[in-house]
Amino acid sequence: MKYAFVKSFAANCHLLAFNLSKDKTPPSYSQQALFAAGNDVDAIALETILKPYHTMMATSTPHGDWLATQSAIANGIAKINQATFKVGETYIRVDSIDLECMKLTEVKAGSSVKDDYIIDLALQEFFLRQVGMRNDKFSLILREKSFVTGSPWNEALREVDVTSDVKSLLEQDDFIHFVEVFEAGYDSAPQPVFGKVCKTCDFKGQCWSELEHPSFTIPRSSDKLLAHIISNEAYELSTVSSSVLTQNQISYKDSTLNSEISISKSGLIADLNQFTGPIAHLDFEAFNLPYNPSKNTKTFEMVPFQASIHLEGVDGSISHFEHLCSHQYDDRESLAAFLVANLAVANTIVTWNVSFEDECSSTLLALFQSIQRTLAT
Repeated sequence: MKYAFVKSFAANCHLLAFNLSKDKTPPSYSQQALFAAGNDVDAIALETILKPYHTMMATSTPHGDWLATQSAIANGIAKINQATFKVGETYIRVDSIDLECMKLTEVKAGSSVKDDYIIDLALQEFFLRQVGMRNDKFSLILREKSFVTGSPWNEALREVDVTSDVKSLLEQDDFIHFVEVFEAGYDSAPQPVFGKVCKTCDFKGQCWSELEHPSFTIPRSSDKLLAHIISNEAYELSTVSSSVLTQNQISYKDSTLNSEISISKSGLIADLNQFTGPIAHLDFEAFNLPYNPSKNTKTFEMVPFQASIHLEGVDGSISHFEHLCSHQYDDRESLAAFLVANLAVANTIVTWNVSFEDECSSTLLALFQSIQRTLAT
């Protein structure tokens, strides 16, 4: 329920809430990864910042969790982690609440304050007030992005006060109205709301099926452009006036409507003229974890574990090399040595995603200073 509200309010779209509440699609791999990261951060928070509080153990049902919370409160426990409250027929579980200081805290896997996090806290407070509970302070526990594995765990997280942000949102009439409509439920599908968020929404095909080329696909759309589109109901790309578009946006519009693929031959030739053989085509595979078990690794740092090299010789020959690290220990040094051995003859290195490959190679450079000079060249 919280997820549906937070995402729909952020998008100002009741139809999104309606669709999410009825969607039976299993969570995507990326959503599962975010959930797993959240669990990791929750566990660390309970062992560090929130350790002085009493942590409720989950029972078999939300109702049982609520009864256990009520029993803890009746026994004088005021600082509670994983407390459950019943609001009508809805059960609300909060990450942490201090009944003495009237403080509500939410743990998030992000490293900075986001609008979604403020909306989440405000929604919890809205429901808690319905059962006579009112908090005066609000905070977020977030990842400390500079933390590296091997440092003390009490340095892994930080608490940020967001009281003014949450209170400000709770005072906004549009927020209260949105919650009330959401809480009452929807008898039928609400009208879609056109916006930039539609571009990445999973339900855009359902909402705007009548549009051949929706104008929310225009790259780098500004708020001013969006306001123009809405005021003129120019939801179809062909109806957006070129007078309000940048040159790049006009090129996008023309190529999309004419089904053209635009290639700058002069630019391509200029790029290719920079290549001198032998040419190595380099590709990394990597994973990132909120807290990697390998020491001196930052949170969510990309850790390469495989690399492949296709080498084009000046005589037209092609050679292929690849290396897979051991999964039993931190084996990145062998990967760095592989790169040194097989890239030494290359005059040009070509990658698909320059920033990603550069991050992977930079990480290896920083880790293994003994071969740093060779790898850097």
